[in-house]
Amino acid sequence: MVTECVSVKLDNPRYRQSQLDEKQFILSRRVRDVEDSIARLRQIQEQSNELSRAQLDQLESQIAALETEVYQLRRQSRSGYRF
Repeated sequence: MVTECVSVKLDNPRYRQSQLDEKQFILSRRVRDVEDSIARLRQIQEQSNELSRAQLDQLESQIAALETEVYQLRRQSRSGYRF
């Protein structure tokens, strides 16, 4: 007599979808947080009279980098990129 152990993996599509939805929700919330930060940085940039030209340039560079990152994250999330 031969005993064979078999492992069967069952996927629950609703659970999988709920996990993907949760990740999407978290990503969206984080992107909104970064966008809020960008808006605050822009406000500082526009209202500050005390920053030097070099500091303003550095701030603009940081804002541009954050905006690029947000754009890429949004693009990946829309294209079906799975985490």
